[in-house]
Amino acid sequence: MKNEIKTHTNANGQDYFSKVDGNGERIFSFSESFRDIWNQADENLYGNTKMKIMTIKILEIVKAGTTENLMRVPQITVREDGTIWCNKNTTPLLNVSGTLNKTELLPLVEAKTWDKIPADNYLRLGINAGGKECLDQSDVDDRRRENVTPEEEAQIAKAKENARKAREYDRINNEGGEGYNPYRGQAEMEDRTPHHKGDNNPE
Repeated sequence: MKNEIKTHTNANGQDYFSKVDGNGERIFSFSESFRDIWNQADENLYGNTKMKIMTIKILEIVKAGTTENLMRVPQITVREDGTIWCNKNTTPLLNVSGTLNKTELLPLVEAKTWDKIPADNYLRLGINAGGKECLDQSDVDDRRRENVTPEEEAQIAKAKENARKAREYDRINNEGGEGYNPYRGQAEMEDRTPHHKGDNNPE
């Protein structure tokens, strides 16, 4: 039957669906409403492995080879073909530095005609067109730690120790964290409370 929806299960144990569209061609999707689709040719190419191959809690997009952040995207899926998808695996992350620019991509995105978008307009893990590098946030954090100088390490350690001492001082001397604290900067104290250097009356 033309409108009959068939359920399939891929190698990950994840269900996906297929039906015959208005052109008489069978289409496939992870959603029963067929928001995200692929055609029979893709199904033949990937078999039932046309699916998510990994998920990343937070994807960070940085300038290639650096830790300079351009964007963070939570809960993304990397599909079998390497493309990166968000919104529960329904919307691809696209690169306006590819063949098509932002204006040219917009109508294709609105129509969800993903198969019309050139390969270099899809973001993938690693370095992409325009010098945009996509990494798991944990990998970027590792890169940041590797690039920290001894002086920066000492500053970070000192800041952490001061923060610990400030919490302890507040616990013992300042109920609710109000009042003078020798381990907190003057500007921060004035921002937090009207109390100043042990004077419990507002100025």
